[in-house]
Amino acid sequence: MPKWGIHREVAQILNIKLPEYLMREIDSEIDGFKKRFTHDFWRSDVETFNMYLNEVRMRYGEEAVKYALLHVFLDLATDFIVREESKDEGDPTIRGLKNFVKIVKEVAKRYPLPPSMNIEINSCDEYINEALERVSLMLSDKHIKHIWEELSNEIKRSCRFLNSLLYELDEVKKRITNAMWFSLLSKCVSKT
Repeated sequence: MPKWGIHREVAQILNIKLPEYLMREIDSEIDGFKKRFTHDFWRSDVETFNMYLNEVRMRYGEEAVKYALLHVFLDLATDFIVREESKDEGDPTIRGLKNFVKIVKEVAKRYPLPPSMNIEINSCDEYINEALERVSLMLSDKHIKHIWEELSNEIKRSCRFLNSLLYELDEVKKRITNAMWFSLLSKCVSKT
């Protein structure tokens, strides 16, 4: 999961207008630093998460709900990046395909295609779409769902930025490397 400073940076880019002290408060509640919740309680207790979002809306307003939802989205998106980037790394075909896709994306950044041909490159990576869908499925309140729709539309408009930002996070690179090592060691141990 990204550091809180990254959450705040993305919030600023997405025009979520919330004082920094409230962002820190929400980050600490979601990550379980307040005794009230366990770490990432939203992963296992969707009902409590929905109650929490309504409480945040009542206490701090819709911008605070957007920030809480953004926090969860960014955590999920980085989880999905790590999962995708670390699976099947031992397979040379898949590794070669991933390298090819990265090269195509780099070339596309340097030499943009006409807008009509640029559809795939500008679209969200699969992990962002998966994280957007996962957050959607967790929400039960109509008002909160409406807030999420607004935020997810902003996220979709910022996909190119989010793709590059999340892939470059040191925490993500470290988790991918650790997952790849774990996978490699597991294969070695299972062969002995």
